[in-house]
Amino acid sequence: EWSGLGYNMRAMRLWRTANIIATDHHGVVPTEPSTLRTLPGIGRYTADAVACFSGSAKVVPVDVNVGRVLARVIHGRARGADVRPENLRKSAEAVAGRASHRDIGLALMDLGATVCTARGPRCDACPGRVLCAWRAVGFPQSAVTTTPAQPFEETARFARGRIVAALGRKPQTVAELLTLLPEQHADRLDSYLSALAADGLIEGDGEIVRLAGDSG
Repeated sequence: EWSGLGYNMRAMRLWRTANIIATDHHGVVPTEPSTLRTLPGIGRYTADAVACFSGSAKVVPVDVNVGRVLARVIHGRARGADVRPENLRKSAEAVAGRASHRDIGLALMDLGATVCTARGPRCDACPGRVLCAWRAVGFPQSAVTTTPAQPFEETARFARGRIVAALGRKPQTVAELLTLLPEQHADRLDSYLSALAADGLIEGDGEIVRLAGDSG
């Protein structure tokens, strides 16, 4: 169950996408990346993954694991974030060549998840170690700095999820919603409500807020 987890828009986009597939594509999920990217909530990676693994498109989906492997073996960088996304995609296509893009995609994903890991890569077990540019230049660390992750309770996703969960029980006044959120969210409640309304998830009359379509 997704309610309360902060993934409300994913559910809405999934519903919209299902409707579009049913009405515009005769109930058949498209397998062309360009068509998939026109569907709500479908970005580059998801489109490439569906096209690669469900269709026969000559494309390799580049996730975090695949990006890391390509960045190290081809570009001599520690992380996928150190290389431009378009260059990673070009590298993936070059690696696949005339081989099965599906098999290459799965192999790169497995390699990144089990051998060429973010921490403690098992280079001696890597089939690409002889060709690895990162290994050849002495394993330089990433040039990209990372910031500590924000505690989930302080994020807008947490607050939006808490609001939707409360409205799923019954309509609420703005004052009631305010009591459900940690203090640091108080001055952002109006922006949360505006965003949820713009997404089509909630509606209200200025005082009472309810889920869209809830007449209770």
